[in-house]
Amino acid sequence: MEAQIGQIFVEFFNLILLIYEEGSYAVEDRADVWGIDDYGLFEESDKILAKLHQQEKPFVAYIQTATNHMPFTVPDEKESFRPLKQSEIDEEKFKKSGFTSIEQLNALRYLDFNIGVFLERAKKSGYYKNTIFAFFGDHNTKMDKLNFSSKLEYDLGILLRHVPLIIHAPSYIAPKEVDKYGKLIDLFPTVTNLAKVDYTNYTLGSNLLDSLQTNTASFLYLGINGEPGSGLLQNNYYYTKTNLSKETALYDLNANEIEDVKKKYPKVSQQMDSLLSAYFHSTKYLYFNNKKSVK
Repeated sequence: MEAQIGQIFVEFFNLILLIYEEGSYAVEDRADVWGIDDYGLFEESDKILAKLHQQEKPFVAYIQTATNHMPFTVPDEKESFRPLKQSEIDEEKFKKSGFTSIEQLNALRYLDFNIGVFLERAKKSGYYKNTIFAFFGDHNTKMDKLNFSSKLEYDLGILLRHVPLIIHAPSYIAPKEVDKYGKLIDLFPTVTNLAKVDYTNYTLGSNLLDSLQTNTASFLYLGINGEPGSGLLQNNYYYTKTNLSKETALYDLNANEIEDVKKKYPKVSQQMDSLLSAYFHSTKYLYFNNKKSVK
């Protein structure tokens, strides 16, 4: 697995996929086992996107960063960025924020710095105003308990699945905070709707900015006590089910302690079991049947 940028852009009715990885760039500064340094990755990515913009080719680009991943490799100095020392931070805020090490904090700071530099490059290259930027994580990094999230998220081991989604498109949307459950597969329907592009959705993803979508849920594949299983988060409840033994549990994420409350809330348990099963079997069907036909 290497740091890379993959691009998909549509020209007329032809779909073209271009993948750039290590060995594809004019300048490469390998940071560690994960690939090239994020600063260089964003810099080389901007050159490619600027060229597409100059050619008036619409594009969808995916840039996979590596800094905010163990072993958290950052440079000693890069333009205005400088890693903080342990003696320079507020220990109380540091602990409340869930960081496990100063290296982890500096890696996040470096990623934030590089995103800022990337957006400034996009402005100079000309494609900033006409682009929708979406920043998201495929999973969380190892964190301590956070003072701004549910205590049970940490205790139940699902904090790892709680990731940010930030959409930056000043030309298209005003700043606001959307508080609802979502899934990674929701990303493309959400961004595509923002871009006002007609599409046919063959996935379980939905537009997170749709005001009619209120009772949303997050579906997870899990390992439960050594057995494969799945889980569902909805309305501050967390429901789990194992694949083989069919063991189920329902947790109230607002509670202070882990307690299976499915007998206390049988209706909630029944409804979530039905929705979880629908998600599970739909994903299995799509995995084997939602394939592009080859002519």
